[in-house]
Amino acid sequence: CKVTSGVFTHPERDLRVVVHVDDFLVSGEEHQLQWFHDHLAKKYELKVQVAGWAHGDSRELQFLGRVIRLTPTGVELEGDDKHVEMMEKEWDMVHCNPVATPYVKPVATVTGAQVEATFLGSTDATLYRRAAARINYVALDWPDLSVSSRVASSHMSCPKEGDDQLIKHIMSCLLYTSDA
Repeated sequence: CKVTSGVFTHPERDLRVVVHVDDFLVSGEEHQLQWFHDHLAKKYELKVQVAGWAHGDSRELQFLGRVIRLTPTGVELEGDDKHVEMMEKEWDMVHCNPVATPYVKPVATVTGAQVEATFLGSTDATLYRRAAARINYVALDWPDLSVSSRVASSHMSCPKEGDDQLIKHIMSCLLYTSDA
C-alpha cells in the first residue's frame, strides 16, 4: 500500500493483509485465505482466528487488542481501552475534570520575553514518552486525537516542563469520551 507501510495486497488473489510485527489480519475469500494460511504454515507455526459468515464461523476476533465484529449492518471495531485505564492510574487522573476537545493551541506570551526551557528529569521524561506512545496507539481508534497525538509525539525527544499539561489535557478528553 502506498499510504501505509504495514498494509499489503495480493491483486491476483484479492487478499488484503495488515501486518504488525508477527500479527497478520487477512481478508479475502475463504479459498484464498486457505491458500495464504497453507503458504505461511510451511515455514511458521500459526495461531488462527476466523470471523466469517459460514455456518460455525465466529462473528468476532481480536487483533492487536481490538475487537473486530461482523454484524448484519457491517463491520464494527472496538478499541483497546486498557491503555487509557493504565494512563489514568499512572498519571492519577481518576478524579480529573473532563474536557471535550483533545487539543487547545497554547497561548503565546504577550511580553515577548524569552523564557529558558527546563527539560524534564529522566523519570518524568520517561513517563511523558510512555504516555505519548500510548496516546499514539489509542489515536488509531480515535481519529480526533490525531493532531494532539502528533504534537505530544513531537516533544518526545526532549520533553520540557509544561509539556505534561498537554498529556493531561489529552487524557481528560479521553476520559470525557470514555464516559460519554
